[in-house]
Amino acid sequence: FRGTTRMAYTITLPPRVDVSTVQALQEEWLSKVADQQEVVLDGHMVESFSTAGAQLVLALSMLLKDGGKSFTIDAPSNALRDDLCTLGLS
Repeated sequence: FRGTTRMAYTITLPPRVDVSTVQALQEEWLSKVADQQEVVLDGHMVESFSTAGAQLVLALSMLLKDGGKSFTIDAPSNALRDDLCTLGLS
């Protein structure tokens, strides 16, 4: 008998994660991650990542970690890396 392995739930970040997109992203993410044990943000498409985006990602990270769940960022684009560094989050 083999145990069931749950795959991580992956959220692909859009090209722009800023004040114009965070509210919709927040609503979408909260409705989808509640029953997930492991969440991965795929950042390969990100072209612009603002302070509002960082606040959203940090809030999601804290929510998941407080619930004993796993959270990672995978494949960050160069723009995402640069913007996280500019925000002091790298």
